[in-house]
Amino acid sequence: MTCQNLFTKKRCRVRKILVAISACLSLSAFSSAQTIPENELPCDEVEAKALESQDTFSNKERSNAEIAKRITAFTPAKPVKRIHPNYPPAAARKGAEGWVLLSFVTDEKGRVSEIEVEDSSGHRGFKKEAIKAMKKWQYSPAMKDGKPTQQCHQQIRLEFAIGGAQGASKKFVSAYQEFEKALGEKDIETARERLEALHNRDNLNRYENAFLWSADARFAQQIADEERELVSISRAIHSSGDLSGNVEYLSTEYVDYLYQRQFELQVKTLELANALATYDKIAERNNADALLAPLETYKEKVEAVIASEESIVIPGELDEDGRKYHTLARNRFGFTDIRGELDVVEVRCDTRYEVYTVAEDTVWTIPESWGQCRLLMKGSELTAFSIVELPKQV
Repeated sequence: MTCQNLFTKKRCRVRKILVAISACLSLSAFSSAQTIPENELPCDEVEAKALESQDTFSNKERSNAEIAKRITAFTPAKPVKRIHPNYPPAAARKGAEGWVLLSFVTDEKGRVSEIEVEDSSGHRGFKKEAIKAMKKWQYSPAMKDGKPTQQCHQQIRLEFAIGGAQGASKKFVSAYQEFEKALGEKDIETARERLEALHNRDNLNRYENAFLWSADARFAQQIADEERELVSISRAIHSSGDLSGNVEYLSTEYVDYLYQRQFELQVKTLELANALATYDKIAERNNADALLAPLETYKEKVEAVIASEESIVIPGELDEDGRKYHTLARNRFGFTDIRGELDVVEVRCDTRYEVYTVAEDTVWTIPESWGQCRLLMKGSELTAFSIVELPKQV
């Protein structure tokens, strides 16, 4: 079977299934204002080469491996030295606070490399200082089958906080109330202007950041921009409290809603692995049983789609920095319908990091022993494409 046939087979059916799931899963809006060498060979050769990179099994052993994954002895890397980032003087003078979400790789010597800023909130100087500090971190290397190995560390959050009294300034409250009034009256253009004015402020503390992103999520929901809403919900959740868990800026009930809405949007946008991860996070919350009750059926349907023999096609677009992340729900994938310049894809897995050039309609197969994998696509800004997650080979 050619790659093109492989990618297009039954894609519409899968989309209809998932659309049906997301159409039924609709949570009522919360009323409060809280919220890896190159691969350019023909498809079959590339796929065969990828398969050869996996552990070698006899035919009998290989069939058994389809039933049970090989258990690999893996010991995660442990931090030996962590350097706190310097507080940018300009941000400190303004009382600005925030956070930076990073991912990085530790090599066989425990050194940190391939640092990526995945997201951030607050003063622009935070990102620079977070990267500078991260470069100085040192780990004892991860061990796999008794040998040092790479490890990808996903979503490490560094906080920038001055401390002291928490709350919103009078100016923030006033501007926020103006936004609230316009949004309540469905005056979208005025609400957009008021929200942009809040975004342009460079002196927001953690409390104000939390309310800003919850407001942005509600605005995005009002204009039916689900991708923007999903980003804003993620930022609101990260801003909703400190890492210690002792301080909360948004109410528990509202954060509960944000997690539920995040699950719903991740299903709608085909971020299926992320949806299951969100489900697991909800299961850790105090009111887990009640929160999971309306989601259980849809979680089972998502798992059924992932385990099916259908190809899952996920539309994507690089952001203004020419990047996009995607967490894989399966271990076979490719790209198709590329419109623009999609240069490389980084495969960041639990126990392996690789970078590939992108060849359209090429199949990559990731060994199960690499663990959970995330893709980082890089190229020209706003390049559009589709990621195709292929079913497991029989």
